[in-house]
Amino acid sequence: MTMSKDEAQITLETIEKIQQQTRRTLANGGGPIYMMIWGLVWFVGYLGSQYLLPQAAAYVWSGATHLIRAGYVICPTSFP
Repeated sequence: MTMSKDEAQITLETIEKIQQQTRRTLANGGGPIYMMIWGLVWFVGYLGSQYLLPQAAAYVWSGATHLIRAGYVICPTSFP
């Protein structure tokens, strides 16, 4: 399959537009917020596991899970 110069130029311009749209979508998607919340949940969970009794640590992990679920409900567009 051969392409003319004009067809190749149009194809390259289309690819460039798609790249820009993808970057813009990822930048506005809230992914970094999700990662920060997820990191905080893991930090608190492991901190509780390290310094609390096992029964209390189970409550910490349960609470952390509920925080993530609440995040999905409160701001669903920030989570993948």
